[in-house]
Amino acid sequence: MAIGGAMIRRLGTLLAVGALICGGVAAAIPAQAQGADDFLNDINGIGIGSHDDPHNFDLVGLGNAICWRLYTGDTPGHVADDLVTKSRSDSRAPLTPGQATAEVDFALTDLCPDAAPK
Repeated sequence: MAIGGAMIRRLGTLLAVGALICGGVAAAIPAQAQGADDFLNDINGIGIGSHDDPHNFDLVGLGNAICWRLYTGDTPGHVADDLVTKSRSDSRAPLTPGQATAEVDFALTDLCPDAAPK
């Protein structure tokens, strides 16, 4: 009986630890997904990508790259200028300066508010 009780206590401990870990992961996922959804809605609203494009979510990767550049010290204006310049080499219509500035602003607001210049 003592072995059965010890195993039950050990199983209970494992379940409790698992619930804590899974709860932390579950709590983190909606916050990240909400930011990505907001970012996509915002940039789709200014003519970048569309809700019907199966690769639309790839734009979140671009938003994360914008955040990375801001975290490493690039200014929002410099990142926006680069977006305009690099978009000219794509087969799609290039970004306007207004779209690029808005895209950087949306990344800051929706994906990485802590990367904003101080």
